[in-house]
Amino acid sequence: MFIETVRNRNSPPCVPLRETFRKDGKVKHRTLVNLTKCPPPALSRN
Repeated sequence: MFIETVRNRNSPPCVPLRETFRKDGKVKHRTLVNLTKCPPPALSRN
């Protein structure tokens, strides 16, 4: 699992918590939860 920041052109960035898995030999991503509205200190990656 990892936190990703997805830039949006004219909107604030989206911050989903994602999971990576393989399906039919290809790498896929699944969004588990949207963390966009969490305060920034809660999203620190340390």
